[in-house]
Amino acid sequence: VLNSAFCPLGPILLVLLLQSTQRQHNSNRVMVTSVIFVFFCVLLSLRDRVFAQKCVNATFRSISGSSPARPSEACDADSPFVVNKSSCMYFGQRLSLSRFYDAFPRDVFFPIAPNVENLEGEEYVAATREQVDEGARTIESFLRCGQPFSVLGGGHGNAGASVVMGRRLLNTQFFEYTSSDLDDDVLYNGVWDGQQDVGTVTVGAGTMSGLAMFTDGWTDVALPVGQTPSVGISGLTLGGGFGFLTRFGGLLCDRMKSLTAIVPSTPEGNIVTVTKDNEYADLFWASCGGGGGNFAVVTEFQFNPIQACQWDDDTETCTVLKLHLELIATVETVMHYQEWSIKMSTRITPNLIVKNATHVLIEGIFLGDKSMWKIAVEMSGVSESTPITSTDLLGSVVEMTFPKAVDSLTDWNPKPDPSEMLESFRGEERTYWKYKSLFLFEPLPAEAIQILVEEAMHFEKNYKSKKNKVVFEFQALGGNPGKPGDDDNYPDWSPKNMFSSVSPKDTAFPHRGALHCLTLKSEAFMLVSGGLATRLLTQMEAVYDRIEPFVRGKASYYNYVDPNLPLETPYFQNGVELNPGVEDRNYWINRLRETKSKYNPMDMLGNPLGIDMTSTEKSEAAGLDSSGAPIPSNYLASSAFMVLLTGYLFFQTTHASAIFLQHYVRW
Repeated sequence: VLNSAFCPLGPILLVLLLQSTQRQHNSNRVMVTSVIFVFFCVLLSLRDRVFAQKCVNATFRSISGSSPARPSEACDADSPFVVNKSSCMYFGQRLSLSRFYDAFPRDVFFPIAPNVENLEGEEYVAATREQVDEGARTIESFLRCGQPFSVLGGGHGNAGASVVMGRRLLNTQFFEYTSSDLDDDVLYNGVWDGQQDVGTVTVGAGTMSGLAMFTDGWTDVALPVGQTPSVGISGLTLGGGFGFLTRFGGLLCDRMKSLTAIVPSTPEGNIVTVTKDNEYADLFWASCGGGGGNFAVVTEFQFNPIQACQWDDDTETCTVLKLHLELIATVETVMHYQEWSIKMSTRITPNLIVKNATHVLIEGIFLGDKSMWKIAVEMSGVSESTPITSTDLLGSVVEMTFPKAVDSLTDWNPKPDPSEMLESFRGEERTYWKYKSLFLFEPLPAEAIQILVEEAMHFEKNYKSKKNKVVFEFQALGGNPGKPGDDDNYPDWSPKNMFSSVSPKDTAFPHRGALHCLTLKSEAFMLVSGGLATRLLTQMEAVYDRIEPFVRGKASYYNYVDPNLPLETPYFQNGVELNPGVEDRNYWINRLRETKSKYNPMDMLGNPLGIDMTSTEKSEAAGLDSSGAPIPSNYLASSAFMVLLTGYLFFQTTHASAIFLQHYVRW
């Protein structure tokens, strides 16, 4: 309370005191008061940091002492598993990772206790099977409370929709564990493509994707997760999930074998195992692209991992190639990249970043050796006269182990021992960030690329900081250059594209015909950069508005759900007609609504940007008016107020300081 109230009000009190002192001509009082104020505020700030950390550790330790969780405590406001507004932990646990979005849930409930060893940073200890099973039963009891709630996984939701004003918040972060059961006979049979069933990886719903990628220390199998290791596995999977391995291995949800979930279709809840072949096949379908927080509370996934590299009989390591190629930022280069990236072998899922005013960066991981890379480059149609030359590509790859390649491209720390990775990312700093996306079913025209190149120059000129930035990325998805004739024998240099070869109606992710995903990313890191972050975001939105008319279909990625876009339409209706053989534009959204009405009929589990948000009340909750237009966000208003208040305090403090300096010199 002192740090929240006194220190922000302190400058105002000091200004008034200085003005009062000015009238009394007592400069000694000014000096003493200033020193005391500064010292007291610094002391409070340090005390607050220490107190907050002690509070978190003490609270979680008390929960851990009650482990395993008791289902009877799910509705008890005084339960040690409930963090309510009177707790010192509430303000930290209620937040999503984007500082743009703040909401105040009724309370935060943890159905499973943390392990003290994880809190102390001594070593990583996974949740036990007993904890997991008891936690699932506790969630059943939680549903019996009959209170609306939302679910929080990793907290990386693009619009902060996991945390909803007034709803209870179910935090699943301690469902954190991995295990594997791999088939060595398949893994080492000499076949290396993304189609084999090499075994099963089991991942808890609260696990970070970086930990899940290297399950049990395996370094030659992996899951096709995204580029940020601290992203939760649940939201990433349920919304689709693409990254550096998508063309070879498909979406993350394409690798899903089964999931365990609690469905709120009955008052008592129901723990079910969901597969594509059992009675819950419709829920399995919706869980591959239909988004998190809509249908059920997932506690566990089982995946078929990708064979990331192949052991050489003559060596004890298996390696891949890392591509890192910087080129001059020209319209011709980006245009050629769009053509080349879908003609390139599916063993690489390249990504182009318009990084600044002068250069673009092409990166990727090629799952093969240099001889295979040379064939792939030759087959992609490049030459010494194309904007991206064969010499550029052949000279820009480095052979290394798969974990090292991932680390090099993403700044991960993928060690077989996951403790260091978890400690690095669990305390991730909240920043001002937001993504916008457009699926490209055909190459973006030169006029639109010219806009992106010019805007990159504008952002670099006006915001000269690596931490405060707007970037534009072209993530390759489509292209099947090795496609054979009537037989299904793909060449070794380019196996089947496991993203685009999936029939659009087989999953809730409808955009299988997309060639690329264009992503606009705005981010500001500074703690007091609310004003700067708002300007960056506003200008990024303006770039999006200029680019969108050039994009056919205007479809967006549901994992980058945007409160400034109409609900549902950009993700499950726009662009679906561009898939071959698709005639019913409403197929996906109608089927998703049917699934939700079956498993979550009372909208007990929900968020403002979820499925079936068609009423005026729900649109307003999502930050939209009845027509789908955005309602001004409160952070814009609060930022304007803070700018005015800061300006006033700066003027008053400068004026008073001048008087103080004059008196001090005289004294």
